[in-house]
This record gives sequence, structure tokens and C-alpha cells, in this order.
Amino acid sequence: MYNKWSKLTTKNAPKVRYSHAIGTTGKYLVLHGGYNLENGFPLWLDDLWVLSKLEWSQVKVSTERPIARYSHTLINLHDIPSTQGTFYLFGGDDGGYREQQLQHLHQGYMFGHYFNDLWKLSTHLVDDTYVEGVWTQLSLPKDNILPTPRTSHTAIAIQDCPNSMDSSFFPVPVDVCMVLFGGLTTKKTAKLAKLELIDSNELWIMTPSPTDPDTVVWKLHTSKSKTIISSRHGHSATTDETGKTMYIYGGQTHAAKSLLSDLWSWSVMHSWTKLHDGTIGKSKSLSSPFPKGLVYSSLSIKNNFLILFGGAHGCNSRCFTESKTWLWSIETQVWQLVSDVDDIHPPHRYRHSLTNILDQQGESVAVLFGGESYGVTKKYHNDVWMFTNTEQKTTSHDDYFIWSFLVIVCIIVCSFVIKKSENMKSIQAMIQKSKRKKPEMEMV
Repeated sequence: MYNKWSKLTTKNAPKVRYSHAIGTTGKYLVLHGGYNLENGFPLWLDDLWVLSKLEWSQVKVSTERPIARYSHTLINLHDIPSTQGTFYLFGGDDGGYREQQLQHLHQGYMFGHYFNDLWKLSTHLVDDTYVEGVWTQLSLPKDNILPTPRTSHTAIAIQDCPNSMDSSFFPVPVDVCMVLFGGLTTKKTAKLAKLELIDSNELWIMTPSPTDPDTVVWKLHTSKSKTIISSRHGHSATTDETGKTMYIYGGQTHAAKSLLSDLWSWSVMHSWTKLHDGTIGKSKSLSSPFPKGLVYSSLSIKNNFLILFGGAHGCNSRCFTESKTWLWSIETQVWQLVSDVDDIHPPHRYRHSLTNILDQQGESVAVLFGGESYGVTKKYHNDVWMFTNTEQKTTSHDDYFIWSFLVIVCIIVCSFVIKKSENMKSIQAMIQKSKRKKPEMEMV
């Protein structure tokens, strides 16, 4: 496996930011929102950008749109027509920013100001550039429940989930749905009716109506597994290359302030499966390396390997961000620390994004954007990096035998040619010597 990070030079880059939301459609990367500490003041963003052919373009959007936020999700369920794209935005957090603006307050970040609104983004493409984005807040059928407000959750698109939805809502089977997992949410305590922050391990399935594009149905999934993933937020998620299995890594628990190192998979068919418990692999000893205790890392996939980059540890008092790249082999179920070619890789960071898009040749590549470096130094990013892991042809035992045989034959032939050449030189020398002696004999 050949692994390589490459920094991409892009034009017209958006502001530096972290905890933004990223969606993809084919070769286009769609960016929304995030957080930016501009001129020393916190700024939650609501801008919309598209990256196409290494050039960023800000998209003009409708007046009605989601308020500025971060730690939300943006998912494409309809990866169709190159001239259109449909995305779904859910949840997130603005730290009480909007409320403080309305009341002319400056109290800093306020926990618990989370969202559970769901928006559909319809985009239109002209000359390889998204020129328009229309936001629509979606409605629910009567008596349908929805997730509680939350932040730092994950959401992915899953294929083949018609049996996961209530047929009373959708008589027509649905092939693609959004799966939302975990996050930090709230509940009211008995004392003084204050909000208590709690982690979630809920798994919700959202499906757009096949008959009404502005209506969706939410359903809380009940797991049949004996082993269920623990509650968490700030974890990372992706799907396999078929879009039928979700993977979850790490994260953090709010109550215990502990970082997690476990790896899980989920599918409609098999529900939850623990792949790695954060201490040992299924077939490896304690000495086998693995990523330990990371929050707000990023997860993607290529060539049957999960790609994990960055994240932070030690976040109880002060975070320290990582710049390591890890690969999880889905086949062998083992973590591997990547050795970067020429030690080129993105600077350490967390709260960035890593997702797959198609390059100009139509090959899937993992693209990283933004984030924050935290530790001895603090820096926000708007850089773009590409990670490629290319399968190299391995040499079999038979190949080694053939090559060895050819080398031996080459040595024998070369030795024969060299020896023959030396013999020819000796014969030629004798002839020359004989010619020199011949005149002397005639004189006698």
C-alpha cells in the first residue's frame, strides 16, 4: 500500500474555520458554516461554498436559511445529475450567539443552545459552478417524533434501508436514508429546571418522502444487538464503499470527561458490531499499535481501508491535537500507523473534515479541509489536502521463483559470454604472435 498526503493549491479560499459541515456530490465539495475567531471575537458562520476544480465559489442562497452554527451535519442523499445537488442539514450549536445578539449580551459561549431543525438544500450548477442554493425547512407528518436538539453528532447516507421505515408513512420502499448517531444533547433536571448536558447513543433514521420532497419521517432505531455502542459526542463516522455499513470511531463522554478509542460498525442487517475495543485487536497482541483516545478526529475510506486523521487528546483542561494518519484494514481488522512519504502531511488539528470526492479521472480520493491546531500554538485553517492510498501489486512465491530462475540464467549466460570473449582474445593474441614470428623463419 502506497500512502501519500498532497497539499492542494486552491483559489478564492473561504475564511479559516473549524467544526463546519461538509457534503459531497461527485467531484464537488460543499461547505457550510463553522466557527471562526475573527479579530479576537467569536463568529459562527452561515456561508455556503463549493470547491470545484481547485477553485472555491461562494454560493448565493435564499433569504430563508439556517442560522449560523457549527458541529452540525450536511448529507447528500441523492448523488444524481451533475447539474443539481440535494443536501440535508441537521442540528448543531451556536453557543447562544444569536440569542446574545438579539439581547445585546456578551456572555461568551453558553452550553445547551443546540438545534434539531432539519433543512433541505437544493443547488443548481451552471458551467461547473454552483450559482444558486435554496434552503427549505422540512416538515414532519402528524404524530412523527424527531431527535432532541444536539451537537457534535454524526450523520451518513445508508443504502438499502426500506425495512427500517414505517410503511404507514411511506407505502413506497425507500432505498437511501440518513442515519444519525450520538451527539451531545440536553434534558431538564428537577432542580431549578436547569438543562443537563448528556451524551447520546441513539440511532435515528431519517427518510425523505418519495411523494413529497418537503416532508421527511424520523424513526428511532431499536437495536437487536446484545452489545450496544456507548453514548458519546465528538466521534467520527463514515460508510464502507458500498454505502451499506457505517463505521464509528472514538469520541468523548461529557459526564466522565473520558476519551474513547473503540471502533464499531453498524448496518441494517447486522446492527452493532464492536471491531476494536481500544486496547487489543481481534487477532493481535497488546503490543499492536492503535489510535488512543481521540475526539473530533476524521474518518474516511478507500481501497477497503478506513482512513483516520488527526483529533485531540487530553481535553479535560487543554486539548492537544494530533497529526497522525491511521489505516484500519477491514479485511484483517488491524490498525496501522502510516509512514508519510517525505514526512509530508497536514499540520496537527481537530474539528476538521475528511470526505471522499471524485478526482478529474473519476477516482475516489479523500479530501481534508479546515480545522484548528491546538496545543503549544493555536491556529485556524482553510487549507485543502488530498490523501491517496494506492494498492501496489504484491509479488507472489511463484513470481519470486521465476525472477530467481531468470537471474541465475542471466548469470550463467553472462559468465559464458565473458569466458568466450576471453578465449577469443587469447586466440587472437596467439595469431598475432604467430604473424610476428613468420618473417624471422623465412630469413633463416
